[in-house]
Amino acid sequence: MAGGLKLYGILAFPPAFCYNPGMSETIHVLPVDDLFEHNQSAHCHCSPRVEYVEDGGVLVIHNSYDGREELEQMQSEVVQ
Repeated sequence: MAGGLKLYGILAFPPAFCYNPGMSETIHVLPVDDLFEHNQSAHCHCSPRVEYVEDGGVLVIHNSYDGREELEQMQSEVVQ
């Protein structure tokens, strides 16, 4: 997954073309060090959540294969 920007345990990938403010873009948010490789597609096997942003861009948020979201949810409930 070379070329992505690593932020807080996730990878965010910009589109393969140069950014042009007049164009919409798609950003993929991927878990780092997951059990399996993700496809940079809204049709990835992890069933990513797709959000449409105001400027016409698309944010594709991939789910982990190792279940870390469930663990984080349980930890946040224990803290509350």
